[in-house]
Amino acid sequence: MATQALEGKVVLVTGAGSPIGLGRHMTMALVGAGARVAMLDKNAAWLEQTLAEARSVGGAACAHPIGGDITNPADAERAVAETLKHFGKLHVLINNAGTSPTAEGLMPDVRGQVTHFWDLTPEAWMRVIAVNFTGAFLMSRVAVRPMLDQK
Repeated sequence: MATQALEGKVVLVTGAGSPIGLGRHMTMALVGAGARVAMLDKNAAWLEQTLAEARSVGGAACAHPIGGDITNPADAERAVAETLKHFGKLHVLINNAGTSPTAEGLMPDVRGQVTHFWDLTPEAWMRVIAVNFTGAFLMSRVAVRPMLDQK
């Protein structure tokens, strides 16, 4: 019988290293509940920092870092394959990675000022759509197959 709510479960979290979003917090909560977490992030420094924190809570085997960009289909496929190789299964995918034009450095930080959509560059728009929508699709598309196989 499991002693922790998520003991024996494997979770893949995108944007897992981020200290500015929910990625780090979700990773820490999952590890604290007994899950093993595959941590996907494109920021290597954030990933390593959160990995160290997670392992201090759940031990060396609780988390596995995976560097990659969810907007790249090959990275999405590699992340799921690496999760399966390292942990042997995948129960949950958390499509947490997200961005904004400001976070991508494509618009100035204008807190408190009115901005208009027409000031957004096509480059900024396409990056936000790629991360926030296409990335979630790519990850889900690859992760669902092993989940269905596991029933």
